[in-house]
Amino acid sequence: NLGLQSIGGLAKVHEEAHSNHLVNPESGLPNRQQLTETLARDIARCERYAHSLTLAVIKISQFDDMKAAWGNGTARQAVAHVAETLARVTRASDFVAHIDEGRFAVILLQCTGRQAAIYGDRVTLAVSNRPVKSSSNMKVPLYVGVEVSALEYDSTRFRGPLEFISVAGGDLVTERPRPVPGQRTALASDPRAMRQQLVKDYYPEGGEVKDFAEAYREARNR
Repeated sequence: NLGLQSIGGLAKVHEEAHSNHLVNPESGLPNRQQLTETLARDIARCERYAHSLTLAVIKISQFDDMKAAWGNGTARQAVAHVAETLARVTRASDFVAHIDEGRFAVILLQCTGRQAAIYGDRVTLAVSNRPVKSSSNMKVPLYVGVEVSALEYDSTRFRGPLEFISVAGGDLVTERPRPVPGQRTALASDPRAMRQQLVKDYYPEGGEVKDFAEAYREARNR
């Protein structure tokens, strides 16, 4: 009997270790590995039943700058704030994951790219609507913004979940991805994120994104 209890306890330890391996410790949400495994199953299911599937990638705006200015404690509070907001505004049937320090991903089932853009607007408004609880003694409230990009799955274009996550914005890619017809990006309500996008559009050929003030001066000189 004692041996059976020991075996049961060991199995429980292994199960907890496996579960912890699939969870991001900063937010308690599933990590990139669990996202990839879940997405592979959902892609197979959506292909079998001809359902739409869209992946939304949520990035905290200027996360590195915020961490440098306000410290790691406030950055962790910002991560927790976005994680809590995503859990609050996302359907129970969808899958929320924390893929790295400042980025999240949501698998939106039976959801087109157009419908996901509405979800992205809801997320950006919900995140920026409330201040972040800061670990430092700030006298003014700190608000954060997020950039949300949404990409609908296309079985003729992507070779698997890893490539789909990468092109959707969940990972760094060395080559510029081909444009997807009908793709729409939901921008953050934070004007800084919108300003960054405007500057990127101003220099569509790639390369380093110039500072907005520098771009403005060059435009006036022309």
